[in-house]
Amino acid sequence: SIDVTFMSAAEELGGRVIAALFTGAGEDGAAGLDALKKEGAFTFVQNPETAEAPFMPLAALKRNPDHYIGDLTEI
Repeated sequence: SIDVTFMSAAEELGGRVIAALFTGAGEDGAAGLDALKKEGAFTFVQNPETAEAPFMPLAALKRNPDHYIGDLTEI
């Protein structure tokens, strides 16, 4: 689960992280990415409109709309 990885990074590294969440099904990663953002990490979310499966990016943006949003070529 990417949430476990992101939560661990938030706990251990705080704001010294750059993390990205791309296309995918379900909500995996949304809580962890939010935890990283709250610790000061720089976070990216793929634009749901360009994602093959937009559910993970949408879930992350529902939790916290303050992530940087971009297409794969921008990120």
